Amino acid sequence: MKTGSYTTDQRSIRKHIVVLGVLVLAVMALLVYQRWTRYHEVIDEARIVTVNYAAILEARFDATLRRTDAEVLALLRAVPVAALSRPSVPRYASELNAELDFRLINFKELSSLQVFDAAGDPLYASGWSNVRPGDVPDSGFLR
Repeated sequence: MKTGSYTTDQRSIRKHIVVLGVLVLAVMALLVYQRWTRYHEVIDEARIVTVNYAAILEARFDATLRRTDAEVLALLRAVPVAALSRPSVPRYASELNAELDFRLINFKELSSLQVFDAAGDPLYASGWSNVRPGDVPDSGFLR
């Protein structure tokens, strides 16, 4: 009798171990599934935030470019052709530098406005003391 009862106890223990193993595997599978879905949720949230930031930056950058384009077109009309030669700089300097300073009021996106001659030498600028001669000719994009 002892042998039969021992075998029954062994079967019962094995059965419990198998059930426990299945439960552990099921819990592990659920944890992996939760982790996987959370990972994809985080990726989707990051994608949405990135798209929103890109849209905000695009709108702000577009507005800045439109305003800059408008200012350049206004300067095109405001700067006389005669003022674009190096010998005429002393005659127009105070007027055009003041005009450039005025155009920067309430335009925080730009640090300065500058007018260069065909050789790339600075002629006029807002905040004239901040302009260093030779910056543009050395840059290479005018060649």
